[in-house]
Amino acid sequence: MVGDSSIGKTSLLLRYMEREFTDCSSTIGAAFVIKTWGVHDIAIWDTAGEEKYAGMTTFYYRNATAAVLTFDMFDRASFQNLIQRYIPILEDVTSAQLKVIVATKSDLLNTRERKVTQMEGKQLARRCNPRLKCDDPSLPYFETSAKTGHHVDEVFEYIFRHFFPDPNKPSPFSSKEKEDSVVLDEEPRETKFNCCR
Repeated sequence: MVGDSSIGKTSLLLRYMEREFTDCSSTIGAAFVIKTWGVHDIAIWDTAGEEKYAGMTTFYYRNATAAVLTFDMFDRASFQNLIQRYIPILEDVTSAQLKVIVATKSDLLNTRERKVTQMEGKQLARRCNPRLKCDDPSLPYFETSAKTGHHVDEVFEYIFRHFFPDPNKPSPFSSKEKEDSVVLDEEPRETKFNCCR
């Protein structure tokens, strides 16, 4: 997960993992969780958005399979920074096969004027994922609220299902040991949030 500081990345991740809203302080360096999705253990890294940590956080981009590019829909600068700062770095991460664009704080739409349109978000999602079909209705763009939970599950499950359509089917890239493991859970389970602050 990448994006500017104080736009709600950590709150979004905590809403997904802990099923509650937490107003978080800025992440220092990076925080991570492990999400068990069927037979797959998926590491989700929440990177710091402050520019002074840029050198440190780019270390966590290496070998990432997917990136969640997050911005505050009421803060135009946070959207521009995705384009000018974060996307150019991710273009060098060849392993990042999917880039999901996520707007935060949709619960404020009734009281504040948005600074980034839904169309702009969708256009960026299309631009960042040239391998997806242009007419694909399931474009990787989501407008979310960590406060209400709106579209939060959809963000992460879109990513998981993109790579593992059947969560209980081993990946062809899994080790022999992983393929031989027994699935103990019928439903995906969650682990506690581990914060590196």
